[in-house]
Amino acid sequence: MAATAITRKMTIDDGKGGWVEFGTFVLDAASIAAGGQGIETAAITGVAVGDAVFLNARAMEDDSAVVGAKVTNTDEVSIYINNMIDATTAVDLGSLTFDYMVVHYS
Repeated sequence: MAATAITRKMTIDDGKGGWVEFGTFVLDAASIAAGGQGIETAAITGVAVGDAVFLNARAMEDDSAVVGAKVTNTDEVSIYINNMIDATTAVDLGSLTFDYMVVHYS
C-alpha cells in the first residue's frame, strides 16, 4: 500500500541549487512471498528521478530487510524489501514507520 510522506525541509548551500529534505512516513507493507522481494511506494512531493534517497525503518522484524530505495517517478519513491527467512516462509511486515533523507540535486 502506498504511503504519503510528512516532510521537514532544510536548504543546503551548495551553490548549485541542491537541497536536503528530511521526513517520515508510515507504510502498511504487503506480505512478501517466501524467498521474495516486495516493492512498495511512498509519495514524497518534490522528488525527481536522479535524487538520492536514504531510508531507515524505526523497527523491523529480523526476518526482513530494506535493501534499497530510489525515485522511480516524479513524487514517488520505490522501497525494496527482502524476505530474509528462508525459501519456504512468507513474511507479513504490517505497518512500518520510516525516516528518510532525500538529496535533491536541482
